[in-house]
Amino acid sequence: MLFDERTMQYFQAIANERNISRAAEKLYISQPSLSRFLSRLEQRLGGELFQRQTDRLVPTALGECFLSYIQEAQRLNSRYEQRFAALLSQREQTLRIGAGSITSPFLTRGVFPKFQREYPHIHLQLVEDVHVNLVQKLDHGQVDLALLVYNGEELSQLERDNVDFIISQPRLLLAGRQHPLAMLIQDPAENSVFSPQPLREEQLENHTIITGVPGQRIWEDTRSLQRKYAIKGLQFISSQSLDTSIAMAACGMGVFTLSPFYIINSQAAQRDDLVYFMLDDPLFQWILAVRYRSKNPSEPEKRITALIRETFRMDEGAVHSWPNLGPQTN
Repeated sequence: MLFDERTMQYFQAIANERNISRAAEKLYISQPSLSRFLSRLEQRLGGELFQRQTDRLVPTALGECFLSYIQEAQRLNSRYEQRFAALLSQREQTLRIGAGSITSPFLTRGVFPKFQREYPHIHLQLVEDVHVNLVQKLDHGQVDLALLVYNGEELSQLERDNVDFIISQPRLLLAGRQHPLAMLIQDPAENSVFSPQPLREEQLENHTIITGVPGQRIWEDTRSLQRKYAIKGLQFISSQSLDTSIAMAACGMGVFTLSPFYIINSQAAQRDDLVYFMLDDPLFQWILAVRYRSKNPSEPEKRITALIRETFRMDEGAVHSWPNLGPQTN
């Protein structure tokens, strides 16, 4: 036996007010109309719902049972309305994630598969672009979050309330073993990713740095380094490919800058024709962070950031000798 919402509303009003006239006023209907409603309902249920006393109506056992039925039906209806709304919102949700060409493979390889297993209803959209463009896309609402690289001089400028830091390491310089800078290495046998040769900025004079393209983080930072120290004769050549840049460095065409994390996870780790240097300068601090479009990121956005941190920390196991120097937020 089913009852519509109007029937349940009218009966509840009578049960709450214990008086037909007051209940009719609450419902904005006439007292005779509500009396006729109650008579029809009692006929349908086959018994009296209230005992008529001098100044009030008292629910009978049948009336109490019907009131419990209404309350349970309302709770059930509310619960399923919430579930319906949740399913509809899940069905239509898309999460847009920005990343550079070097970091995006780590997302598609280690992060996205895990996230999709946990949130199969959320469609992930990867937006690959250079650093400058990704920041603009965040500001214009074209991506929901982005995995970005910062340097040490930018830390104080960042809005901490919508940035989660992932990992921080010094950015190294790679060169071929025949490169003139290799002569500066005091102990070639000990030189490695974990034990790079310290380098001063002026020692880069008249050398070539292999950079990315305009807008990429590496392109911006190497030119900032030149302006900061007025390095004489420093030249630049561009390459969009990580593997190509490493190969160019190995054959002596210039030096290339990369974090230990990326070195370990690239073809450089398998090469024995590279030497490593380190500049002690904030511009050469590699800080990986997730920046959100909103100051109040959603639970799925927080979860994908946790998976990013988990993936990068897991891969960082190979470079455990490097401390994680950047600030951390959960």
